[in-house]
Amino acid sequence: MLQPQDLNTMASSLPSERFDGVGVLFGFPIKHSMSPLLHNTGFKALGLRWSYEVLESKDINEFLALLKDPRCYGKTIILDDNCELTL
Repeated sequence: MLQPQDLNTMASSLPSERFDGVGVLFGFPIKHSMSPLLHNTGFKALGLRWSYEVLESKDINEFLALLKDPRCYGKTIILDDNCELTL
């Protein structure tokens, strides 16, 4: 599971040697999510060098930093009913 502090280096150091693309599930609380297991199992079965990671955080700016990296193929945001998001 990614930690918010990992984002400072993640955009410049996505695991290009291991993966061609990285997807991110963002929100709080989400560490219980089965989405990474589901996606990563499918990627492996299809022979794709992709990874789907969890970023448990409430700081949208950390998440938005990933949008700039072309290897970040997909992003998912999970919000609860009490969350206000302004883009």
